[in-house]
Amino acid sequence: AGPVEATALGNVLVQARAAGFAAGSLEALRDLVRRTHAPLRYTPTATS
Repeated sequence: AGPVEATALGNVLVQARAAGFAAGSLEALRDLVRRTHAPLRYTPTATS
């Protein structure tokens, strides 16, 4: 799984890019999120 707030982060970064506050390609913005937000791992468990 990715960052908990991936949708919100993506929206903010795309809006910041469109407004000229964030430079770079879409891949560069994704890399920024990868470097600044650790992913969470969800492991299914058996339940009774």
